[in-house]
Amino acid sequence: NSITLIVEEDYDDGYSTREVERKDFSNMGELRSYLITEYKMPFEMASKDVDDLCWDDYTFNVEQEENN
Repeated sequence: NSITLIVEEDYDDGYSTREVERKDFSNMGELRSYLITEYKMPFEMASKDVDDLCWDDYTFNVEQEENN
């Protein structure tokens, strides 16, 4: 299974966003650790449902792919 994190940044006070990062992970644990270390997200937030999660000026979306 592959998990892709898509990070968008609000750069225009809520009017516009842009994709700033797209990164692949092999499991949710890696993804959560990355959010905590790279984006300084509190553990309590990172341990919840990460899909469509907002923190600071960033919105995080998760896409999961299953390899058959």
